[in-house]
Amino acid sequence: MDIDTNLVRRCQQNDRAAFDSLLGKYEGHLFRICFGVTHNREEALDAMQEVYIRLYKSIGGFEPGRPLLPWLRRIAVNISLNILRHKKRLMEVPTIVRAGDGEELDMADCLPSPDNTEETALLADYRELLEEAIGQLPPHYRSALVLRYQEKLSYSEIAAALDQPLGTVKNYVHRARHLLKNRLQACGYLEV
Repeated sequence: MDIDTNLVRRCQQNDRAAFDSLLGKYEGHLFRICFGVTHNREEALDAMQEVYIRLYKSIGGFEPGRPLLPWLRRIAVNISLNILRHKKRLMEVPTIVRAGDGEELDMADCLPSPDNTEETALLADYRELLEEAIGQLPPHYRSALVLRYQEKLSYSEIAAALDQPLGTVKNYVHRARHLLKNRLQACGYLEV
């Protein structure tokens, strides 16, 4: 029996220490997901609190032996998206675009070196524009990007976390990158 299965069974028997151990094991991972979706520390902490409550209430129905992390990930994403919908907030995610040759580029790698004042000012302008462009993405696009590029999940893992078909997830990521690329090109910051 693996550690998670043992912890789940102990949690189902109302073992507080097991619940604390389970939360401690996944806390950092779940916070990164919540923060990546909300991109706001306070909202991420609110989401984490809701994740804990949902986990506590739902652990009794969880089937021991099933993979625990995908279930927890899905709870964290759903709660974070609900917080965004409720507060109608915008957020940012790492920006990855596909170059003309199909290679994926992280926008941070395309930035000028901040060795002098002029480049530092340009960098600040670019980041501001980038944050604005990301903030205009629909939440489901942002969530897919966070899970893909920040959490480094496979498309199938993202599909499970978002409860969406694999093709839909691939479409979300593709469209989000395309929207960011077009916005940055229109502003003269990205030339491909």
